[in-house]
Amino acid sequence: MIYFSLASAQTSDAVNIGFTMICGVLVVLMQLGFAMVESGLNSHRHTANILFKNLSDLSIGAIVFYLIGYKIMFPENSAGFLSAVPPSEGTTWFYQMAFAATAATIVSGAVAGRMQFKAYLIFSALLVGIIYPIVGFFCWSSESPFSGRLHDFAGSIVVHGVGGAAALAAITVLRPR
Repeated sequence: MIYFSLASAQTSDAVNIGFTMICGVLVVLMQLGFAMVESGLNSHRHTANILFKNLSDLSIGAIVFYLIGYKIMFPENSAGFLSAVPPSEGTTWFYQMAFAATAATIVSGAVAGRMQFKAYLIFSALLVGIIYPIVGFFCWSSESPFSGRLHDFAGSIVVHGVGGAAALAAITVLRPR
């Protein structure tokens, strides 16, 4: 008889990687929900712009987070990230990128129909590539001065705090409708 131990390190790693990947996919799918909510709450003439902004948040956000943001957020994990990525680190990147893009989507809802598309893309790239990773570094990096003292799973502080503060800054500059 062959026995499989669920307590083995490989099985545990595979379960963690699989679970994190599923959660990351669910967070990415939230982009669709945000797009539908924003489209439904705004004039129909803004629908195409809103849908494209949400798609751009994810695609441009993924590129910027890959090239810049992940290295800022997790300097301890990203030494050779561009060359060979182990599955666990790739999954961590995907999961964190999904939340970084979600923070940008919070801003998208606040400025829907009120901001030029080019300006929004620049704002979104800065948020996902620099601002969000700096805050994420302080919360989640093992090199952070707050390491082990600040607990925030799945971004309740980082995602909503950064997204909300960025949205408030944007609408303050844009002024009332």
